[in-house]
Amino acid sequence: MNQRGKSRKMALVAAIHKLILILHAVIRDQVPWQEDPVSMATEA
Repeated sequence: MNQRGKSRKMALVAAIHKLILILHAVIRDQVPWQEDPVSMATEA
């Protein structure tokens, strides 16, 4: 496997990992998905 291919695979795995963590938090907290969590945090 060349270095470029490995970097792409690592980036894909990192993105999937981030999505899984977000999904887990949504399920754990039983709250609906928020498109823009930054604006929600500033309103509270």
